[in-house]
Amino acid sequence: MKGIIVYKSVYGSSRQYAQWLAEDTGFPARDVGTVTPEDLGAVDVVVTGCGVMAYRPTIARWIDRHADVLREKRLFAYTTSGSDKNDPRLREGFAAALGSLAERFTYVPVGGRLNATGLRPFHRLMLRLGLRIRSDLARRAGSAGGVDNVDRADVAPLLDAIRAAE
Repeated sequence: MKGIIVYKSVYGSSRQYAQWLAEDTGFPARDVGTVTPEDLGAVDVVVTGCGVMAYRPTIARWIDRHADVLREKRLFAYTTSGSDKNDPRLREGFAAALGSLAERFTYVPVGGRLNATGLRPFHRLMLRLGLRIRSDLARRAGSAGGVDNVDRADVAPLLDAIRAAE
């Protein structure tokens, strides 16, 4: 079985998970900006990984642009965020962003990282708006340094699903 891991990473969490998955599967991990249609045509399995914005995967536009090719593949996805990986809004946002194609994915939210001091201005603004709405996120992010829930063990369910697809 041939596969590829396509990731979009702004702060490093998604890239870290992609590297771990590459080590465990033997699939190459590629930044979304470097993947060609030929790369997708040459594989049976596509794993996508990215962060979320408002509970929606940031790689959704790329997935939409490549939907015709992706429909023919075995699809797996993970998203990283500062939210609790068990928050149902992550699954709801994934489904809403990808529409009917979401049903073709085996999707696993994984722990992420949030360092408020290192955020880009737009992301800092979005975080401030989110904090006004969700005080529980503000408590978790804390004033001293945010959260870091990146954990290699989080990829185990995704690896099990990929191996079961063989």
